[in-house]
Amino acid sequence: MRAPDPEPLQIIALRAEISQLGAAIAQLRRAGLGNAAAQLLLARKRAELDGLVMRRTRSEETAPAMPAQPSS
Repeated sequence: MRAPDPEPLQIIALRAEISQLGAAIAQLRRAGLGNAAAQLLLARKRAELDGLVMRRTRSEETAPAMPAQPSS
């Protein structure tokens, strides 16, 4: 039996961080404060998420197909 793949958890965690950063940026905008640093961090997190998703997609495309299990 294989160990669970940690990438889905990383993807979920990054999506949560991105959501939180988006909310923080919205709050800063409402308060009239600068948010360049938060926007830069958000862009980096989105790029990290895109990289994880693309790497995962590529590995699923190149993974050998699992042979069908014989029925009993």
